[in-house]
Amino acid sequence: MKKFLCAAFALSICIVLWLAPAADAVAAPPVVTDLNSSTPGHVTGTITSPGAPFIRIRLYQNTLVWPVELTLSGDAGTFDLPTWGYSGATHVYTTACTTSDLTTCSDEVASAATFVPVDVAPQVTWSADTFIGQGESPSVTVEDSGGGVLTASMYSTYDGILTNTPNTTVDQHGTTAFAFPDGSTDIHLLRCDAANPNKCTELSPSQIHHYEIHRTLAVSWVPLTAISTTRPTTTLRIDTDRAGSYDIDWHLEVAGQPLAEPSGSLVGQPLDGNGALAPIVIDGTALTDETVSYVVVAQLAVHDPVYGTYSREVTTGFVQPRPTFVVDRTRPAVTSFVFRPPLSNAVITTIYPNVNMSDRPGMARVWTDSADYVGIAVKNATGTRVRAMPGNDNVIWNGKNASGVVVPSGTYYVVAYDVAGNESAAVGHLKVDARHRVVRTWTRTVKAAPSLVEKYVGRCSTLRRPSARGWAGSLGFYANTRCSRQTWNASAVSTMHGIYLPSVDRYLGISVDLYGGAAKARPHSYAGIRLYNAKGQWLSWHGLEPYLGRHHGLSSSGPYTPVLVYPDRAFYWGMATDAGGRYDVARFIVTVRYYALV
Repeated sequence: MKKFLCAAFALSICIVLWLAPAADAVAAPPVVTDLNSSTPGHVTGTITSPGAPFIRIRLYQNTLVWPVELTLSGDAGTFDLPTWGYSGATHVYTTACTTSDLTTCSDEVASAATFVPVDVAPQVTWSADTFIGQGESPSVTVEDSGGGVLTASMYSTYDGILTNTPNTTVDQHGTTAFAFPDGSTDIHLLRCDAANPNKCTELSPSQIHHYEIHRTLAVSWVPLTAISTTRPTTTLRIDTDRAGSYDIDWHLEVAGQPLAEPSGSLVGQPLDGNGALAPIVIDGTALTDETVSYVVVAQLAVHDPVYGTYSREVTTGFVQPRPTFVVDRTRPAVTSFVFRPPLSNAVITTIYPNVNMSDRPGMARVWTDSADYVGIAVKNATGTRVRAMPGNDNVIWNGKNASGVVVPSGTYYVVAYDVAGNESAAVGHLKVDARHRVVRTWTRTVKAAPSLVEKYVGRCSTLRRPSARGWAGSLGFYANTRCSRQTWNASAVSTMHGIYLPSVDRYLGISVDLYGGAAKARPHSYAGIRLYNAKGQWLSWHGLEPYLGRHHGLSSSGPYTPVLVYPDRAFYWGMATDAGGRYDVARFIVTVRYYALV
Protein backbone atom coordinates (compact mmCIF):
# COMPACT_ATOMS: atom_id res chain seq x y z
CA MET A 1 0.00 0.00 0.00
CA LYS A 2 1.48 3.35 -1.05
CA LYS A 3 0.77 6.78 0.46
CA PHE A 4 2.15 10.23 -0.43
CA LEU A 5 3.08 12.94 2.09
CA CYS A 6 4.27 16.43 1.19
CA ALA A 7 6.59 18.37 3.48
CA ALA A 8 5.31 21.88 4.23
CA PHE A 9 8.09 23.76 2.47
CA ALA A 10 7.74 26.78 0.19
CA LEU A 11 8.21 24.32 -2.67
CA SER A 12 6.85 21.05 -1.31
CA ILE A 13 8.82 17.80 -1.54
CA CYS A 14 6.59 14.74 -1.87
CA ILE A 15 7.77 11.71 0.15
CA VAL A 16 6.53 8.22 -0.73
CA LEU A 17 5.69 6.04 2.26
CA TRP A 18 5.59 2.30 1.72
CA LEU A 19 3.53 0.63 4.42
CA ALA A 20 3.58 -3.11 4.79
CA PRO A 21 0.25 -4.62 3.65
CA ALA A 22 -1.82 -6.75 5.97
CA ALA A 23 -0.78 -10.39 5.73
CA ASP A 24 -4.21 -11.64 4.65
CA ALA A 25 -5.07 -8.76 2.23
CA VAL A 26 -3.03 -9.68 -0.85
CA ALA A 27 -1.19 -12.53 -2.44
CA ALA A 28 2.59 -12.87 -2.61
CA PRO A 29 4.24 -11.22 -5.64
CA PRO A 30 4.57 -13.51 -8.65
CA VAL A 31 8.09 -14.52 -9.71
CA VAL A 32 9.00 -14.44 -13.41
CA THR A 33 11.84 -16.78 -14.48
CA ASP A 34 13.26 -18.25 -17.70
CA LEU A 35 12.49 -14.97 -19.55
CA ASN A 36 13.45 -15.48 -23.21
CA SER A 37 13.03 -12.98 -26.06
CA SER A 38 15.42 -14.56 -28.57
CA THR A 39 12.57 -15.48 -30.93
CA PRO A 40 11.60 -12.40 -32.99
CA GLY A 41 8.28 -10.98 -31.92
CA HIS A 42 7.86 -13.11 -28.82
CA VAL A 43 8.79 -13.23 -25.16
CA THR A 44 8.28 -16.41 -23.16
CA GLY A 45 8.76 -17.25 -19.54
CA THR A 46 7.58 -19.03 -16.44
CA ILE A 47 5.50 -17.54 -13.61
CA THR A 48 5.52 -18.92 -10.10
CA SER A 49 2.84 -17.57 -7.76
CA PRO A 50 2.25 -19.65 -4.63
CA GLY A 51 -1.25 -19.26 -3.29
CA ALA A 52 -2.46 -17.08 -6.18
CA PRO A 53 -3.20 -19.11 -9.30
CA PHE A 54 -4.91 -16.22 -11.08
CA ILE A 55 -2.42 -14.01 -12.97
CA ARG A 56 -2.70 -11.00 -15.27
CA ILE A 57 0.31 -10.39 -17.54
CA ARG A 58 1.02 -7.14 -19.41
CA LEU A 59 3.89 -5.65 -21.40
CA TYR A 60 4.87 -2.17 -20.26
CA GLN A 61 7.02 0.43 -21.95
CA ASN A 62 5.29 3.74 -22.57
CA THR A 63 1.82 2.21 -22.68
CA LEU A 64 0.24 -0.94 -21.30
CA VAL A 65 -1.14 -3.42 -23.83
CA TRP A 66 -4.31 -5.40 -23.23
CA PRO A 67 -3.61 -7.90 -20.46
CA VAL A 68 -3.36 -11.64 -20.94
CA GLU A 69 -5.10 -13.47 -18.12
CA LEU A 70 -3.52 -16.75 -17.02
CA THR A 71 -4.83 -19.37 -14.60
CA LEU A 72 -1.94 -21.39 -13.20
CA SER A 73 -2.01 -25.13 -12.87
CA GLY A 74 -0.86 -25.38 -9.31
CA ASP A 75 1.57 -22.63 -8.42
CA ALA A 76 3.32 -22.17 -11.80
CA GLY A 77 2.64 -21.65 -15.48
CA THR A 78 4.22 -20.47 -18.73
CA PHE A 79 3.35 -17.61 -21.09
CA ASP A 80 4.13 -16.49 -24.66
CA LEU A 81 3.42 -12.79 -25.45
CA PRO A 82 3.79 -11.04 -28.84
CA THR A 83 6.31 -8.16 -28.79
CA TRP A 84 5.82 -6.60 -32.24
CA GLY A 85 5.97 -2.83 -31.95
CA TYR A 86 8.28 -2.81 -28.91
CA SER A 87 11.99 -1.96 -28.75
CA GLY A 88 14.54 -1.29 -26.03
CA ALA A 89 14.04 -2.18 -22.38
CA THR A 90 10.52 -3.62 -21.96
CA HIS A 91 8.87 -4.89 -18.79
CA VAL A 92 6.74 -7.99 -18.23
CA TYR A 93 4.37 -6.66 -15.61
CA THR A 94 2.40 -9.24 -13.60
CA THR A 95 -0.28 -8.99 -10.94
CA ALA A 96 -1.63 -11.81 -8.81
CA CYS A 97 -5.03 -12.31 -7.17
CA THR A 98 -6.49 -15.00 -5.03
CA THR A 99 -9.82 -15.12 -6.89
CA SER A 100 -10.77 -15.56 -10.55
CA ASP A 101 -12.55 -12.18 -10.62
CA LEU A 102 -9.45 -10.15 -11.51
CA THR A 103 -11.37 -6.88 -11.85
CA THR A 104 -12.09 -6.78 -8.13
CA CYS A 105 -8.54 -7.24 -6.91
CA SER A 106 -7.90 -3.72 -5.69
CA ASP A 107 -5.05 -4.76 -3.37
CA GLU A 108 -3.06 -6.70 -5.93
CA VAL A 109 0.71 -7.19 -5.55
CA ALA A 110 2.81 -6.58 -8.70
CA SER A 111 6.19 -7.70 -9.95
CA ALA A 112 8.09 -6.90 -13.15
CA ALA A 113 10.86 -8.44 -15.22
CA THR A 114 12.78 -6.70 -18.03
CA PHE A 115 13.81 -7.91 -21.47
CA VAL A 116 14.81 -6.49 -24.89
CA PRO A 117 12.49 -7.50 -27.77
CA VAL A 118 13.91 -8.85 -31.04
CA ASP A 119 12.51 -7.68 -34.38
CA VAL A 120 13.18 -8.74 -37.97
CA ALA A 121 14.39 -6.41 -40.71
CA PRO A 122 12.12 -6.53 -43.77
CA GLN A 123 13.36 -6.14 -47.33
CA VAL A 124 12.41 -2.59 -48.32
CA THR A 125 12.62 -0.92 -51.75
CA TRP A 126 11.57 2.72 -52.09
CA SER A 127 10.44 4.25 -55.38
CA ALA A 128 13.54 5.55 -57.15
CA ASP A 129 12.11 8.94 -58.19
CA THR A 130 12.16 11.20 -55.13
CA PHE A 131 10.70 14.21 -56.99
CA ILE A 132 6.96 13.59 -57.27
CA GLY A 133 4.95 15.67 -59.74
CA GLN A 134 1.41 15.74 -61.11
CA GLY A 135 -0.07 12.26 -61.57
CA GLU A 136 2.76 10.53 -59.68
CA SER A 137 2.89 8.76 -56.31
CA PRO A 138 5.78 7.73 -54.06
CA SER A 139 5.70 4.06 -53.08
CA VAL A 140 7.47 1.38 -51.07
CA THR A 141 7.77 -2.35 -51.77
CA VAL A 142 8.13 -4.62 -48.74
CA GLU A 143 8.77 -8.29 -48.16
CA ASP A 144 8.43 -8.84 -44.41
CA SER A 145 8.60 -12.02 -42.36
CA GLY A 146 7.76 -10.23 -39.12
CA GLY A 147 4.42 -9.90 -37.39
CA GLY A 148 2.29 -7.07 -36.08
CA VAL A 149 1.47 -4.29 -38.55
CA LEU A 150 3.79 -2.16 -40.68
CA THR A 151 2.80 1.48 -41.00
CA ALA A 152 4.23 4.59 -42.62
CA SER A 153 4.45 7.86 -40.69
CA MET A 154 4.88 10.96 -42.84
CA TYR A 155 6.43 14.23 -41.73
CA SER A 156 5.91 16.98 -44.31
CA THR A 157 7.10 20.57 -44.52
CA TYR A 158 4.82 22.80 -46.59
CA ASP A 159 5.33 26.55 -46.73
CA GLY A 160 7.72 26.25 -43.77
CA ILE A 161 5.23 24.47 -41.47
CA LEU A 162 6.01 20.95 -40.18
CA THR A 163 3.03 18.56 -40.11
CA ASN A 164 2.66 14.87 -39.28
CA THR A 165 0.06 12.90 -41.24
CA PRO A 166 -1.74 9.91 -39.64
CA ASN A 167 -0.07 6.52 -39.94
CA THR A 168 -0.84 4.57 -43.13
CA THR A 169 -0.88 0.76 -43.18
CA VAL A 170 1.83 -0.74 -45.40
CA ASP A 171 1.41 -4.00 -47.33
CA GLN A 172 3.91 -6.40 -45.74
CA HIS A 173 4.18 -8.50 -48.92
CA GLY A 174 3.78 -6.07 -51.79
CA THR A 175 3.81 -2.46 -52.94
CA THR A 176 2.03 0.44 -51.23
CA ALA A 177 1.49 3.80 -52.96
CA PHE A 178 1.05 6.90 -50.80
CA ALA A 179 -1.15 9.95 -51.31
CA PHE A 180 0.98 12.45 -49.42
CA PRO A 181 0.26 16.17 -49.26
CA ASP A 182 2.52 18.52 -51.19
CA GLY A 183 5.71 19.42 -49.40
CA SER A 184 9.10 18.18 -48.34
CA THR A 185 8.29 14.76 -46.86
CA ASP A 186 10.18 12.23 -44.72
CA ILE A 187 8.54 8.78 -44.61
CA HIS A 188 9.28 6.52 -41.65
CA LEU A 189 8.41 2.80 -41.69
CA LEU A 190 7.27 1.60 -38.27
CA ARG A 191 6.45 -1.78 -36.71
CA CYS A 192 3.24 -1.65 -34.64
CA ASP A 193 1.41 -3.94 -32.25
CA ALA A 194 -1.61 -5.37 -34.10
CA ALA A 195 -3.77 -5.19 -30.94
CA ASN A 196 -2.57 -1.71 -30.01
CA PRO A 197 -1.86 0.17 -33.31
CA ASN A 198 -0.67 3.27 -31.45
CA LYS A 199 2.24 1.26 -30.00
CA CYS A 200 4.90 1.51 -32.72
CA THR A 201 8.68 1.56 -33.02
CA GLU A 202 11.15 2.44 -35.76
CA LEU A 203 12.50 -0.52 -37.72
CA SER A 204 16.10 -1.58 -37.07
CA PRO A 205 17.92 -0.58 -39.15
CA SER A 206 15.65 2.43 -39.60
CA GLN A 207 13.82 2.91 -42.89
CA ILE A 208 13.41 6.63 -43.63
CA HIS A 209 13.10 8.04 -47.14
CA HIS A 210 12.81 11.63 -48.31
CA TYR A 211 10.56 12.91 -51.10
CA GLU A 212 9.89 16.32 -52.60
CA ILE A 213 6.21 16.27 -53.54
CA HIS A 214 4.61 18.93 -55.74
CA ARG A 215 1.56 17.39 -57.40
CA THR A 216 -0.30 20.67 -57.68
CA LEU A 217 0.62 23.40 -60.15
CA ALA A 218 0.05 26.61 -58.20
CA VAL A 219 -1.09 29.40 -60.51
CA SER A 220 -1.81 33.05 -59.77
CA TRP A 221 -2.43 36.06 -61.92
CA VAL A 222 -2.72 39.82 -61.74
CA PRO A 223 -6.38 40.95 -62.05
CA LEU A 224 -7.17 42.17 -65.53
CA THR A 225 -7.81 45.86 -65.98
CA ALA A 226 -10.97 47.06 -67.70
CA ILE A 227 -11.15 48.08 -71.37
CA SER A 228 -12.06 51.76 -71.82
CA THR A 229 -11.67 54.60 -74.31
CA THR A 230 -8.26 55.35 -72.83
CA ARG A 231 -7.25 51.69 -72.37
CA PRO A 232 -7.93 49.59 -75.51
CA THR A 233 -5.90 46.57 -74.30
CA THR A 234 -5.55 44.58 -71.12
CA THR A 235 -2.66 42.35 -70.07
CA LEU A 236 -2.86 38.86 -68.58
CA ARG A 237 0.08 38.07 -66.29
CA ILE A 238 0.26 34.47 -65.00
CA ASP A 239 2.68 33.24 -62.34
CA THR A 240 3.42 29.59 -61.43
CA ASP A 241 5.49 27.87 -58.75
CA ARG A 242 7.47 25.77 -61.28
CA ALA A 243 10.57 26.12 -63.45
CA GLY A 244 11.19 25.16 -67.08
CA SER A 245 9.08 25.93 -70.14
CA TYR A 246 5.37 26.15 -70.94
CA ASP A 247 2.73 25.85 -73.66
CA ILE A 248 -0.49 27.87 -73.59
CA ASP A 249 -3.64 28.16 -75.72
CA TRP A 250 -6.12 30.90 -74.84
CA HIS A 251 -9.35 32.45 -76.09
CA LEU A 252 -12.24 34.57 -74.76
CA GLU A 253 -15.68 33.37 -73.72
CA VAL A 254 -18.94 35.18 -73.01
CA ALA A 255 -21.54 33.30 -70.92
CA GLY A 256 -19.68 30.08 -71.65
CA GLN A 257 -19.59 30.62 -75.43
CA PRO A 258 -16.11 30.90 -77.02
CA LEU A 259 -15.19 33.80 -79.29
CA ALA A 260 -13.02 33.31 -82.37
CA GLU A 261 -10.97 36.42 -81.63
CA PRO A 262 -8.95 37.50 -79.85
CA SER A 263 -7.07 34.23 -79.09
CA GLY A 264 -3.52 32.98 -79.09
CA SER A 265 -1.10 30.05 -78.74
CA LEU A 266 2.51 29.74 -77.52
CA VAL A 267 4.68 26.58 -77.47
CA GLY A 268 7.97 25.91 -75.67
CA GLN A 269 8.26 29.33 -74.06
CA PRO A 270 10.66 29.64 -71.09
CA LEU A 271 9.39 30.59 -67.64
CA ASP A 272 11.39 33.35 -66.04
CA GLY A 273 13.40 32.76 -62.84
CA ASN A 274 10.29 33.35 -60.69
CA GLY A 275 8.02 30.95 -62.62
CA ALA A 276 6.20 33.72 -64.53
CA LEU A 277 4.85 33.44 -68.08
CA ALA A 278 5.46 36.16 -70.61
CA PRO A 279 2.61 38.74 -70.42
CA ILE A 280 -0.27 38.15 -72.86
CA VAL A 281 -1.66 41.36 -74.34
CA ILE A 282 -5.38 41.09 -75.16
CA ASP A 283 -6.62 43.55 -77.79
CA GLY A 284 -10.14 44.65 -76.92
CA THR A 285 -10.67 46.92 -79.94
CA ALA A 286 -13.27 44.61 -81.48
CA LEU A 287 -15.15 44.03 -78.22
CA THR A 288 -18.16 46.30 -78.59
CA ASP A 289 -20.63 44.90 -76.05
CA GLU A 290 -20.25 47.02 -72.93
CA THR A 291 -22.72 45.09 -70.77
CA VAL A 292 -21.17 41.61 -70.54
CA SER A 293 -18.29 39.97 -68.74
CA TYR A 294 -15.48 38.54 -70.85
CA VAL A 295 -13.62 35.51 -69.54
CA VAL A 296 -10.13 34.45 -70.59
CA VAL A 297 -9.91 30.65 -70.78
CA ALA A 298 -6.36 29.29 -71.04
CA GLN A 299 -5.06 25.71 -71.26
CA LEU A 300 -1.63 25.76 -69.64
CA ALA A 301 1.02 23.02 -69.69
CA VAL A 302 4.25 23.54 -67.72
CA HIS A 303 7.26 21.31 -68.41
CA ASP A 304 9.35 21.24 -65.23
CA PRO A 305 12.80 19.65 -65.75
CA VAL A 306 12.66 17.97 -62.32
CA TYR A 307 8.98 17.20 -61.66
CA GLY A 308 7.71 16.59 -65.21
CA THR A 309 4.71 18.05 -67.03
CA TYR A 310 1.75 19.76 -65.34
CA SER A 311 -1.57 20.64 -67.01
CA ARG A 312 -4.13 23.11 -65.76
CA GLU A 313 -6.95 25.33 -66.97
CA VAL A 314 -6.76 28.99 -66.03
CA THR A 315 -9.79 31.29 -66.22
CA THR A 316 -10.05 34.99 -65.43
CA GLY A 317 -12.46 37.71 -66.46
CA PHE A 318 -12.97 41.43 -66.94
CA VAL A 319 -15.89 43.76 -67.61
CA GLN A 320 -15.84 46.27 -70.44
CA PRO A 321 -17.32 49.43 -68.88
CA ARG A 322 -18.92 52.35 -70.69
CA PRO A 323 -16.51 55.13 -71.64
CA THR A 324 -17.11 57.26 -68.58
CA PHE A 325 -15.17 58.10 -65.44
CA VAL A 326 -16.01 59.17 -61.91
CA VAL A 327 -14.26 60.97 -59.06
CA ASP A 328 -14.06 58.84 -55.89
CA ARG A 329 -12.32 60.09 -52.75
CA THR A 330 -14.30 58.05 -50.19
CA ARG A 331 -12.07 55.98 -47.90
CA PRO A 332 -12.86 52.31 -47.12
CA ALA A 333 -15.10 51.96 -44.03
CA VAL A 334 -12.50 50.03 -42.01
CA THR A 335 -11.99 51.20 -38.42
CA SER A 336 -9.87 48.42 -36.87
CA PHE A 337 -7.31 45.70 -37.70
CA VAL A 338 -6.56 42.42 -35.90
CA PHE A 339 -3.72 40.05 -36.81
CA ARG A 340 -3.83 36.28 -36.27
CA PRO A 341 -1.71 33.27 -37.37
CA PRO A 342 -3.19 31.52 -40.44
CA LEU A 343 -4.34 28.45 -38.44
CA SER A 344 -5.17 30.04 -35.11
CA ASN A 345 -7.53 32.55 -33.52
CA ALA A 346 -4.80 33.92 -31.24
CA VAL A 347 -4.12 37.64 -31.61
CA ILE A 348 -0.49 38.45 -32.46
CA THR A 349 1.51 41.67 -32.75
CA THR A 350 4.75 40.28 -34.22
CA ILE A 351 5.65 37.85 -37.02
CA TYR A 352 8.95 36.01 -37.54
CA PRO A 353 9.35 35.25 -41.28
CA ASN A 354 12.71 33.52 -40.82
CA VAL A 355 11.41 31.26 -38.01
CA ASN A 356 7.78 30.47 -38.92
CA MET A 357 6.97 28.01 -36.14
CA SER A 358 3.89 27.70 -33.95
CA ASP A 359 5.34 29.86 -31.16
CA ARG A 360 6.99 32.28 -33.61
CA PRO A 361 4.50 32.53 -36.53
CA GLY A 362 6.02 33.67 -39.80
CA MET A 363 2.88 35.19 -41.27
CA ALA A 364 -0.30 36.98 -40.20
CA ARG A 365 -3.88 36.88 -41.41
CA VAL A 366 -5.43 40.36 -41.56
CA TRP A 367 -8.87 40.71 -39.95
CA THR A 368 -10.95 43.88 -40.24
CA ASP A 369 -14.40 45.03 -39.14
CA SER A 370 -15.59 45.74 -42.70
CA ALA A 371 -15.42 44.22 -46.18
CA ASP A 372 -15.48 47.63 -47.87
CA TYR A 373 -12.12 47.29 -49.64
CA VAL A 374 -10.39 45.33 -52.38
CA GLY A 375 -6.91 44.89 -50.94
CA ILE A 376 -4.47 45.29 -48.07
CA ALA A 377 -1.28 47.38 -48.29
CA VAL A 378 1.74 47.23 -45.97
CA LYS A 379 3.90 50.34 -45.48
CA ASN A 380 7.25 50.89 -43.81
CA ALA A 381 8.09 53.64 -41.32
CA THR A 382 8.54 56.21 -44.10
CA GLY A 383 5.08 55.49 -45.55
CA THR A 384 6.39 53.62 -48.62
CA ARG A 385 4.39 50.60 -49.71
CA VAL A 386 6.41 47.40 -49.41
CA ARG A 387 3.58 45.05 -50.40
CA ALA A 388 0.04 45.29 -51.80
CA MET A 389 -2.20 42.21 -51.58
CA PRO A 390 -5.59 41.99 -53.29
CA GLY A 391 -8.63 40.59 -51.46
CA ASN A 392 -10.96 41.58 -48.65
CA ASP A 393 -10.99 38.23 -46.84
CA ASN A 394 -8.25 35.82 -45.86
CA VAL A 395 -5.43 38.21 -46.78
CA ILE A 396 -2.16 36.86 -45.36
CA TRP A 397 1.15 38.70 -45.16
CA ASN A 398 4.31 36.62 -44.83
CA GLY A 399 6.66 39.47 -43.90
CA LYS A 400 8.07 39.77 -47.43
CA ASN A 401 8.09 42.64 -49.90
CA ALA A 402 6.77 42.53 -53.45
CA SER A 403 10.01 40.87 -54.60
CA GLY A 404 9.63 38.01 -52.11
CA VAL A 405 12.42 39.22 -49.81
CA VAL A 406 11.92 39.35 -46.03
CA VAL A 407 11.64 42.97 -44.92
CA PRO A 408 13.97 44.37 -42.21
CA SER A 409 12.94 44.14 -38.55
CA GLY A 410 10.69 46.97 -37.44
CA THR A 411 7.10 48.18 -37.13
CA TYR A 412 4.96 48.19 -40.29
CA TYR A 413 1.65 49.89 -40.98
CA VAL A 414 -1.29 48.10 -42.55
CA VAL A 415 -4.12 49.86 -44.42
CA ALA A 416 -7.04 48.75 -46.57
CA TYR A 417 -7.54 50.23 -50.04
CA ASP A 418 -10.51 50.29 -52.45
CA VAL A 419 -10.78 49.93 -56.21
CA ALA A 420 -10.06 53.63 -56.70
CA GLY A 421 -6.90 53.41 -54.58
CA ASN A 422 -8.26 55.21 -51.51
CA GLU A 423 -6.72 54.03 -48.23
CA SER A 424 -8.52 53.53 -44.90
CA ALA A 425 -8.09 56.17 -42.22
CA ALA A 426 -7.56 53.36 -39.69
CA VAL A 427 -4.06 51.92 -39.56
CA GLY A 428 -2.94 48.57 -38.14
CA HIS A 429 0.49 48.14 -36.55
CA LEU A 430 2.39 44.86 -37.03
CA LYS A 431 5.99 44.21 -36.01
CA VAL A 432 8.40 42.10 -38.03
CA ASP A 433 11.28 40.31 -36.34
CA ALA A 434 13.61 39.17 -39.12
CA ARG A 435 16.00 37.27 -36.89
CA HIS A 436 16.73 33.55 -37.38
CA ARG A 437 16.49 30.78 -34.79
CA VAL A 438 19.65 28.85 -33.94
CA VAL A 439 20.19 25.96 -31.53
CA ARG A 440 22.68 26.53 -28.72
CA THR A 441 23.83 24.68 -25.59
CA TRP A 442 24.36 26.07 -22.09
CA THR A 443 26.09 24.03 -19.34
CA ARG A 444 26.55 24.93 -15.68
CA THR A 445 28.24 22.87 -12.93
CA VAL A 446 27.06 23.52 -9.36
CA LYS A 447 28.22 21.98 -6.11
CA ALA A 448 25.70 19.85 -4.26
CA ALA A 449 25.51 21.83 -0.99
CA PRO A 450 25.30 25.41 -2.44
CA SER A 451 22.50 24.34 -4.81
CA LEU A 452 20.39 22.89 -1.94
CA VAL A 453 16.90 24.44 -1.70
CA GLU A 454 14.97 22.08 0.58
CA LYS A 455 15.67 18.84 2.42
CA TYR A 456 13.95 16.01 4.23
CA VAL A 457 15.95 13.83 6.63
CA GLY A 458 14.30 10.90 8.37
CA ARG A 459 14.83 10.53 12.12
CA CYS A 460 17.07 7.51 11.58
CA SER A 461 19.30 9.18 8.97
CA THR A 462 21.82 11.98 8.31
CA LEU A 463 22.47 14.53 5.57
CA ARG A 464 26.15 15.33 5.97
CA ARG A 465 28.01 18.28 4.46
CA PRO A 466 30.57 17.85 3.32
CA SER A 467 30.30 14.14 2.64
CA ALA A 468 32.63 11.64 4.32
CA ARG A 469 34.90 11.92 1.28
CA GLY A 470 35.58 15.54 2.25
CA TRP A 471 34.80 17.12 -1.13
CA ALA A 472 34.20 20.87 -0.75
CA GLY A 473 30.51 21.68 -1.18
CA SER A 474 29.50 18.01 -1.28
CA LEU A 475 26.59 16.22 0.42
CA GLY A 476 26.45 12.77 2.00
CA PHE A 477 23.08 11.03 1.87
CA TYR A 478 23.36 8.51 4.73
CA ALA A 479 20.30 6.45 5.57
CA ASN A 480 19.94 4.61 8.91
CA THR A 481 22.90 6.11 10.73
CA ARG A 482 20.87 6.63 13.94
CA CYS A 483 18.53 3.65 13.98
CA SER A 484 17.62 0.72 11.75
CA ARG A 485 13.96 1.47 11.01
CA GLN A 486 13.43 0.97 7.25
CA THR A 487 10.20 2.87 6.56
CA TRP A 488 10.62 5.72 4.10
CA ASN A 489 9.75 8.51 6.52
CA ALA A 490 12.27 7.19 9.06
CA SER A 491 15.16 6.23 6.76
CA ALA A 492 14.87 8.57 3.75
CA VAL A 493 17.31 11.39 2.99
CA SER A 494 15.75 13.58 0.26
CA THR A 495 16.80 16.97 -1.11
CA MET A 496 15.65 19.53 -3.65
CA HIS A 497 18.21 21.53 -5.64
CA GLY A 498 17.73 24.53 -7.90
CA ILE A 499 19.41 26.82 -10.41
CA TYR A 500 18.36 29.77 -12.55
CA LEU A 501 18.53 29.08 -16.30
CA PRO A 502 19.45 31.65 -18.96
CA SER A 503 16.73 33.66 -20.70
CA VAL A 504 16.17 31.96 -24.07
CA ASP A 505 13.73 32.01 -26.95
CA ARG A 506 12.59 28.43 -26.23
CA TYR A 507 13.93 25.54 -24.16
CA LEU A 508 14.46 22.37 -26.23
CA GLY A 509 16.01 19.99 -23.71
CA ILE A 510 17.29 19.90 -20.13
CA SER A 511 19.42 17.21 -18.50
CA VAL A 512 20.93 16.83 -15.03
CA ASP A 513 24.06 14.69 -14.51
CA LEU A 514 26.05 14.35 -11.31
CA TYR A 515 29.45 13.34 -10.03
CA GLY A 516 29.40 11.01 -7.04
CA GLY A 517 28.93 7.43 -5.96
CA ALA A 518 28.22 5.08 -3.09
CA ALA A 519 29.89 5.97 0.20
CA LYS A 520 33.00 3.96 1.10
CA ALA A 521 31.20 2.55 4.14
CA ARG A 522 28.45 1.09 1.92
CA PRO A 523 30.05 0.51 -1.51
CA HIS A 524 26.95 -1.14 -3.03
CA SER A 525 24.46 1.60 -2.22
CA TYR A 526 22.09 3.08 -4.78
CA ALA A 527 20.41 6.48 -4.94
CA GLY A 528 17.86 8.20 -7.16
CA ILE A 529 17.38 11.50 -8.98
CA ARG A 530 14.20 13.12 -10.31
CA LEU A 531 13.03 16.37 -11.93
CA TYR A 532 10.47 18.88 -10.64
CA ASN A 533 8.15 20.69 -13.04
CA ALA A 534 6.68 24.17 -12.92
CA LYS A 535 3.31 22.75 -11.82
CA GLY A 536 4.83 21.61 -8.52
CA GLN A 537 4.99 17.95 -9.48
CA TRP A 538 7.84 15.46 -9.15
CA LEU A 539 8.63 13.32 -12.18
CA SER A 540 9.54 9.65 -11.93
CA TRP A 541 12.77 8.47 -10.32
CA HIS A 542 15.94 7.52 -12.19
CA GLY A 543 18.21 5.10 -10.33
CA LEU A 544 21.93 5.84 -9.92
CA GLU A 545 24.56 3.10 -9.91
CA PRO A 546 27.02 2.81 -6.97
CA TYR A 547 30.24 3.37 -8.96
CA LEU A 548 32.20 6.56 -8.35
CA GLY A 549 32.17 8.89 -11.33
CA ARG A 550 29.86 10.89 -13.55
CA HIS A 551 26.30 9.56 -13.72
CA HIS A 552 23.82 10.40 -16.42
CA GLY A 553 20.70 11.53 -14.62
CA LEU A 554 17.30 12.53 -15.94
CA SER A 555 16.68 14.50 -19.13
CA SER A 556 13.70 15.97 -20.92
CA SER A 557 13.30 17.14 -24.50
CA GLY A 558 10.54 18.21 -26.86
CA PRO A 559 7.41 20.26 -26.13
CA TYR A 560 7.31 19.11 -22.46
CA THR A 561 10.65 20.75 -21.67
CA PRO A 562 9.37 24.36 -21.11
CA VAL A 563 7.00 23.01 -18.43
CA LEU A 564 10.05 22.23 -16.27
CA VAL A 565 11.05 25.90 -16.02
CA TYR A 566 9.29 28.40 -13.76
CA PRO A 567 8.38 31.89 -15.10
CA ASP A 568 11.39 33.36 -13.24
CA ARG A 569 13.56 30.72 -15.05
CA ALA A 570 14.08 28.66 -11.87
CA PHE A 571 14.67 24.93 -12.46
CA TYR A 572 14.62 22.25 -9.73
CA TRP A 573 15.61 18.62 -9.30
CA GLY A 574 15.87 16.19 -6.39
CA MET A 575 18.13 13.49 -4.90
CA ALA A 576 17.30 10.75 -2.39
CA THR A 577 18.28 7.46 -0.85
CA ASP A 578 16.74 5.29 1.88
CA ALA A 579 16.73 1.85 3.52
CA GLY A 580 20.38 1.83 4.52
CA GLY A 581 21.74 3.40 1.34
CA ARG A 582 24.67 5.81 1.63
CA TYR A 583 25.63 8.01 -1.28
CA ASP A 584 28.08 10.91 -1.77
CA VAL A 585 27.37 13.69 -4.28
CA ALA A 586 30.04 16.26 -5.18
CA ARG A 587 28.36 18.31 -7.89
CA PHE A 588 25.60 18.47 -10.48
CA ILE A 589 26.01 19.28 -14.17
CA VAL A 590 22.97 21.00 -15.76
CA THR A 591 22.88 21.12 -19.57
CA VAL A 592 20.26 23.11 -21.54
CA ARG A 593 19.62 23.00 -25.30
CA TYR A 594 17.65 26.00 -26.49
CA TYR A 595 16.64 28.22 -29.38
CA ALA A 596 18.19 31.68 -29.64
CA LEU A 597 17.17 34.46 -32.01
CA VAL A 598 20.10 36.01 -33.86
